[in-house]
Amino acid sequence: MTANTSFGLTDDHSGAYRIGTVSRITGVDTHTLRAWERRYGAIRPTRTERGTRVYDDEQVHRIRLLKAAVDAGDPIRQVATLDDATLRARVTFLTGFDDEDKAGPVRVAAVGDAIARPFGAEAESSGVVLVEKAPSATTLRSNPGELDAVGVHLRDLGETPVEAALALRERLPRAALCVVYEFASQRVIGPLDRSGVALLRGPLGAAELRRAVRSAATAPVAVAVPTEGIDAEHWGALPAPPPRAYTDVQLERLRNLRSSLSCECPNHLAAIVEGLLAFEQYSAACANETVADARLHARLADGSGKARGLMESLLADVIRHDGLSI
Repeated sequence: MTANTSFGLTDDHSGAYRIGTVSRITGVDTHTLRAWERRYGAIRPTRTERGTRVYDDEQVHRIRLLKAAVDAGDPIRQVATLDDATLRARVTFLTGFDDEDKAGPVRVAAVGDAIARPFGAEAESSGVVLVEKAPSATTLRSNPGELDAVGVHLRDLGETPVEAALALRERLPRAALCVVYEFASQRVIGPLDRSGVALLRGPLGAAELRRAVRSAATAPVAVAVPTEGIDAEHWGALPAPPPRAYTDVQLERLRNLRSSLSCECPNHLAAIVEGLLAFEQYSAACANETVADARLHARLADGSGKARGLMESLLADVIRHDGLSI
């Protein structure tokens, strides 16, 4: 392949990556990558003498195409066997992405010193140009059309990372937003992933980060996944699930105590909270075979956590009303 073709693949950016690296730079977890290979034959990495999977640039970009198709609503079984050209055409149809739009060097803005350092003078030889370095997301000066990607560490998105990321995406809709993180809760990662942010699991080396940002910027524009059943705008406006209000011991006590209320509301509410808490924890830990699975389970955990918070507040009202001691 020649430079500036087909989603940023160039003949001078060849590489060989192990599955952990591929997972970090594509946002597809290793379990899903293995399932796509083993169950659907969607990708075919080579193997070392010891059996270690090794992926080249073409495989990495195919994974990004598969992810874009799945994110846009196609089941993996439907697109797994498509050849690269047909898959690319399918993704273009689903997302409106035109690979000619992002030919040439990728123009990047870096938020924070930690992200900016890998994009020094040597970055241009890897097809990346640092246009701006900003201390925070709110001080970024670049305008729409000037950037292909924005790199930022999760901690530099402030105390409300989801809101800050969404504000950046709204302001720079054509730029890929790449958020690097090491550890984060599902209540933060889930909404970011559903909004189309490219999540990069760290730690990442300088070359690895440059390649990941370039790959995100030259891949199909991620499609925000709507929330079914509840209007997506109203769903996103709901507060994040709160921390637990009651311990297991307190909930057990409330579920079994005698109340002056003839309807036994404290007992029933405590049982509901226990059930919601159990399902919230179950959903967060549930196994995922596809990106769609992971998104669904994240939404289930998020929704049950919000429902738990509401029921806990009602339980607190009942406790105050009845003067209960827990």
